[in-house]
Amino acid sequence: MFRIIYYFILFLIIFILTWICLIKLIYQNNQCVYIRKNNSSQMKTTNHSSNFFLIDSRLKLNHFTILGTHNSYHQQSFFYKYEHSNLENQLTYGIRQIELDIHLMSNNDVVYHLQIFDDKTNCYCLPDCLEKTLI
Repeated sequence: MFRIIYYFILFLIIFILTWICLIKLIYQNNQCVYIRKNNSSQMKTTNHSSNFFLIDSRLKLNHFTILGTHNSYHQQSFFYKYEHSNLENQLTYGIRQIELDIHLMSNNDVVYHLQIFDDKTNCYCLPDCLEKTLI
């Protein structure tokens, strides 16, 4: 019995170390620097004063319906068989609530669902995603 527990713990340790090594190899954050350099001159500016309107004070929060998407950045992967269009299209079609799963890396903040298994995304770098949401 002790030998089974020993092998199980050894397996877990090897699995966790392998997982950490794979994450370090795959996610190196070089993509975000490239995107930030190329998109810094293409910032969108808008006049938000034309979008201003008054809200009736009698309305409660549950009187509103806001269209939103779960994992708004998601692209289809082997394990998850759904995807969303890019953020610009979602906002154009009336989506007003988006969800971004932000992972803090050493150099940049990146957006994806699960490491290695489900990391396909419409926008990988958080600054890039936020730029796309400016209308």
